[in-house]
Amino acid sequence: MKTISLDVLYRSDYDCKILSCLRQQWTDVSRYTCICSPKREELLILLNGYEAIYRFPDGSTKTAKDGTVVYLPTGSEYLVTFHRTVPEEEDACTVGVCYMLFYNGERVRLSDSIAFFECSEEIRALFGKELSLCKRADSVPAEKKAVFFRLFSAIGRKISCPSEALSKKVTIGNFETIRSSLDYMNAHYDSDISLEEIAALSYVSPVWFRKLFREKVGMSPAEYRTQLRMLQAERYINFGNMSVREIAESVGYHDVSLFIKHYKRYFGITPLAARKQKQSLS
Repeated sequence: MKTISLDVLYRSDYDCKILSCLRQQWTDVSRYTCICSPKREELLILLNGYEAIYRFPDGSTKTAKDGTVVYLPTGSEYLVTFHRTVPEEEDACTVGVCYMLFYNGERVRLSDSIAFFECSEEIRALFGKELSLCKRADSVPAEKKAVFFRLFSAIGRKISCPSEALSKKVTIGNFETIRSSLDYMNAHYDSDISLEEIAALSYVSPVWFRKLFREKVGMSPAEYRTQLRMLQAERYINFGNMSVREIAESVGYHDVSLFIKHYKRYFGITPLAARKQKQSLS
């Protein structure tokens, strides 16, 4: 199944199918497992009054704090244990939305592994609205999809700017070490500056910089620069009339064929086909 990041999906025309929305209280039972039985659909869970510890088949763990939105992808296997974080007299629950995503008619997922998102009052309210609609016998799919689009948009807005997203996501440990390099990449993604030159901006070796960057950002410096270029290229495709060559050069590609190759790998469609598709929908 193809993987498309949320910031890309946020800017794209996509579809979804809402399967269910469930509110659960983990009192008598505090664990759930899908090890040896991989998840078949995507799941977004809002933790309200609970902390969740996810354990994976390889022995690794991830902890989601109370108030976090957890994304669980198709194919994931884990054992989760819920720990109540509020007094017994206070309400505690999880609200989970089970769904499937489609991009250009193909089913997609957001990631190969679970991810955590910061919650907000808007996001919390939209989870409640989705739950209310799914409980109603007279609700229609369009209503549930509309709320889901709003929910995804609310989450997408929080990470719509890569630099802003990274600032929120990785503010601990040695992140400050690479901030200068990251800020430069955000502003000059169209340049051909080498890894050695980028690492020098943070006064570390290229080997250490690459290791630290992947640890804190979740991808290599080259992958991150490509992501920035592709997101800008998509904006030019959707909202301008530049030629493919002009777009390629504007985002830092001297080789148009390489640009087209990267664009297709990233979005699953060539720039020209994407433009034709956009025009047909206008």
